[in-house]
Amino acid sequence: MVDKTQIENNLTQISAIFQKHIGDNEAPYYSKLAILEACGWIEESMDEIIRDCANKHLKDQKNLNYVEECIRDTHSFKYETNFRKMLIQTIGLINIEKLEHVFDTKKFIQMTSSLGELKQRRDDQAHTYVKGTTLTIDAPSWTQRRFLNVYEGLKDIESSIYKIGL
Repeated sequence: MVDKTQIENNLTQISAIFQKHIGDNEAPYYSKLAILEACGWIEESMDEIIRDCANKHLKDQKNLNYVEECIRDTHSFKYETNFRKMLIQTIGLINIEKLEHVFDTKKFIQMTSSLGELKQRRDDQAHTYVKGTTLTIDAPSWTQRRFLNVYEGLKDIESSIYKIGL
């Protein structure tokens, strides 16, 4: 998984700048940036988990190319429709069933819930622009809390992959 130190630093910096601009027209830009930064990290981390697992077990370059194509063709980060699909394409349905049985249920629920919330917020922000005072965007601290839930869930998935021998 991608190291979380840099993204945590980025989110902390964005949050501090946001706090300085609460009440003025610049604050929404920092909220939007926090969401985009966190979601970018999530997508890169999911890709790296898939890539690491493939590189550990696959030797045939055509199969490694197939995994890279799956990663390139995945343009979002919801668990069911994006990450799980890449896992199935890489480790298979039998192994995904084994894997999902060893997940920490609480972390998994918090992760999938946070992924859904972040996806919705990201989509809302990615398909609009800052129009003025009527815009409502969650504070960067909201994004940081969701990010931590996702991080803990991805960390559990990554350790579960190794736990079942993949």
